[in-house]
Amino acid sequence: MSYWQPKEWHDEIEMLARITNYPKELIIVGNVAYEIQCTSLIVRNSENKIFMGRNLDYPGTNLMAHLSLEYAYYKNNTLLYISATQFGNVGINNAIVPGKFTVSINKRKRNANKLFDLIRIAFGYHDPGRYLRLVMEQANSYNEALNMLQSGSIASSVYYIISGVKDFESAIIARDYNKPVLVDHISVKDWFIVQTNYDRNLPDPENDYRRVPVEERLKALGNNITYQDLYDLVNSKIPSFRAGTIFTTIQSAEDNYFNTTIYFRDNQL
Repeated sequence: MSYWQPKEWHDEIEMLARITNYPKELIIVGNVAYEIQCTSLIVRNSENKIFMGRNLDYPGTNLMAHLSLEYAYYKNNTLLYISATQFGNVGINNAIVPGKFTVSINKRKRNANKLFDLIRIAFGYHDPGRYLRLVMEQANSYNEALNMLQSGSIASSVYYIISGVKDFESAIIARDYNKPVLVDHISVKDWFIVQTNYDRNLPDPENDYRRVPVEERLKALGNNITYQDLYDLVNSKIPSFRAGTIFTTIQSAEDNYFNTTIYFRDNQL
């Protein structure tokens, strides 16, 4: 399976299979099923600081929490990026290139089909998390990252949420496999933008109604919001916080700030 993927990909999958004693095919499926629900948001506060909050939700919540970690990726003794992800994932869920940009990834429910996603993997498409990792390794600026996230062939439909270090460096990119279908930015009149798992030009379904309540909460708080406010009053509260939330990250490229809170539920084992 996946013979058209590069050697580095095969080597990492093989290593993970040996360490975990799981079949390679299961490791591949786990990487394609990159998350179930997610809430990501970008704010520009009254001091014109731009930063991001994201919640990652997964089935097998407590197990996935115990597999979650932050790591710093260096090349030639130079820090390239800091990421939050799970052990066993050859991609990443969200990350920061200090002083340049931050990115997170949300599952896009539209056109989701895991069988076809696996077929695309076999034909050399990147899974979205691994493609994000390539962006973090190769892009040298917000604009370069923005362009890369709108191009490239990915195996699954996805949202990429990116913020930079300047007032209006923010975008939510709704991706199909070979192209973007919708790109939204923080506008002049708005100071935040919220993404769940559904296209922003359509309403969230009644049984997963998150985006509008989060937007209303941000409006009520006002744009003098801080990193701690974002965590305490938005990301750690329902509906952005859910029974399946395994971690929250608050991240800012401008301040080189990256803080992940992992939620362990050992009493649910």
